[in-house]
Amino acid sequence: MHEILSDSLNALYTLLIQLGVYAGLPGLYLCIRNGGRNGGLNRGPNPRQFPAFATVCLSTALLMAFQAIFSTILAFLLPAFSSAQHLALLLPGTVLAGECARRLAPERAPPDPWLPWILLLAVTVRMLPAVQAAALGQSDAYSHLQFLRDAVNTGHLRHGFYPPGHARVTAVAAWAGGLSPHVLARHGGAFYGLGLVAGIYVLTAKASAPVAARTAARTAGLLAAAFPGIVPLLRTGVGLFANQLGLLWIPFLLFMTLGDRETRKVRLISGTVLGLGLLLTVPMMLLDLAPVLLLWACLRLSPRVSVPLALSVLVAGVIASLLLLAQFAPESREAMVRMLTLGDLESPGIRETFVHLLSDYLLPGRTAHPVWVRIPVLGLALLALAATWPCKNRPPAWMPLLILCGISGIQSATAILQFTTYQRAGWFFLLSACALGGVCHAGIRNRFPRPRLWDAALVCVCLISLIHPPQHRPHLSGNEEQLVRTLLELRSRHAVCTHDVCVTHEAPVHLHARAFTRFDGAQGDPVPAYLEDIPCFRFHRYLPGDLVPPPPAGLNIFLLDPDPPPPTGDEIFDREVTLLVEINKKMRATLNTLREDEATWLDADLSTGPHGFEIHTGMVPESHSDQ
Repeated sequence: MHEILSDSLNALYTLLIQLGVYAGLPGLYLCIRNGGRNGGLNRGPNPRQFPAFATVCLSTALLMAFQAIFSTILAFLLPAFSSAQHLALLLPGTVLAGECARRLAPERAPPDPWLPWILLLAVTVRMLPAVQAAALGQSDAYSHLQFLRDAVNTGHLRHGFYPPGHARVTAVAAWAGGLSPHVLARHGGAFYGLGLVAGIYVLTAKASAPVAARTAARTAGLLAAAFPGIVPLLRTGVGLFANQLGLLWIPFLLFMTLGDRETRKVRLISGTVLGLGLLLTVPMMLLDLAPVLLLWACLRLSPRVSVPLALSVLVAGVIASLLLLAQFAPESREAMVRMLTLGDLESPGIRETFVHLLSDYLLPGRTAHPVWVRIPVLGLALLALAATWPCKNRPPAWMPLLILCGISGIQSATAILQFTTYQRAGWFFLLSACALGGVCHAGIRNRFPRPRLWDAALVCVCLISLIHPPQHRPHLSGNEEQLVRTLLELRSRHAVCTHDVCVTHEAPVHLHARAFTRFDGAQGDPVPAYLEDIPCFRFHRYLPGDLVPPPPAGLNIFLLDPDPPPPTGDEIFDREVTLLVEINKKMRATLNTLREDEATWLDADLSTGPHGFEIHTGMVPESHSDQ
């Protein structure tokens, strides 16, 4: 009970710090900018007034994009920068974001009494999994824990090609609130999930008819907050990884496509800022969104040639991008091809790289979704695109949602216009489904005999997510929860260790475990991800084909983790995990050899998990190590 309470307080404190930095600062600026009248948030530069909620949401999204851009520029200029320099970047970002938001607000609307409860439900659903489980679960979560620690310490990531935007944006909360990276990695995702729900609410209100704007936004926000049918989208608010920040920006990018001539320039500037932020955070997500933006732009500019022009511009943009990627050094091209397409090309040339990437992107390929999911998704996508045709000469405000639903549905069902290993369009489809669900519900709600009864039924369905929260499935081990709790216990025991103390007074602790990933530098491996900043530990990672030699003299800890995670459906990934799990047999054989030689081995199993997880601790004498 004490542990649950402590985790709950950590989650709440993390959320408050993130809200204070990215929502509180723009709100404070707007209050000061407008002289404090009407709360400082309900006045704009034109006669139209707008709700404070939409303004703060827009300024929050823009501030995070400015922070990603400014911090990247600073990192390019300086080899390392302090937390004070990074926090100072918030000041110009707050001013610019606030000024843009004041000019971008939608029409004034009375406050929605449902809105606080929708946001509270969204936060609670996304906080519950992190409070209930210490394991991060998501496949890249431990890499992002390491990237976040890099951003907090130096501002530079260990992976030179990985986009740094998400880590640097999140690092601000670590500096501002004194949060440790592993606490942020566990509880920080709820903030981005909350921002996504708020963005869908604001976008739906803007895209709906004024008469039905509140009902549509309310329904869309409720669906995005906790509807059990969109579990993959709900999971993006659990843990910490870059895609959640990219998804937060998607509704606001679509928001910039809607508006009148008066706000065209500021919408163009704000959309460019959000696009640059997305480029520095999840560039592949921007590539997935490109067909939607191009088709919508063509519909607005020239309805008669919209489809041919959109396809031509899209193909030209893809070819230019892939030609740019193909210019990398040969070893970089080989790694890039393997990372994006799982292709195995040895020292590929520019032409070979370009053809391979282009064919993988344009042609149908394998997807992670079963057939019974792909067929209805494809049907709904084609229906959405067909619905855009009657309105092509005078597209309504909700047209971008139909285009997003149609194109992302086709991408998800067929893997067209996506790389094999970077398929994110399913999230776009669910996002657009929430918004369109709100628009449709607002249009037919009053035709029901008892509309409030339908509202109550929808609320009850969404409350199911509180009983079954969207927990990530373990990707690296069947004992991932037990492993992470063990690592946190080891961390708490040695947290006071400094490098000088380790060298002069304490013998190092040798930690033996199988490798959980094959990435260079132990990237994404949970063992070093939690303990690499404590110098007392010496890591011994064993890959398939490695020998497990006798342990060195001193204190040794063996982590035996023989239970693989549940199958993911990805044959390549599952086969790789199986090979990594086999290393436990070699580690156990080494332990048995120690006991047979009657070495001084103090066996003390700290804990034993339900699936064979074991911890063996022992002292190896100098004499045995010399042998």
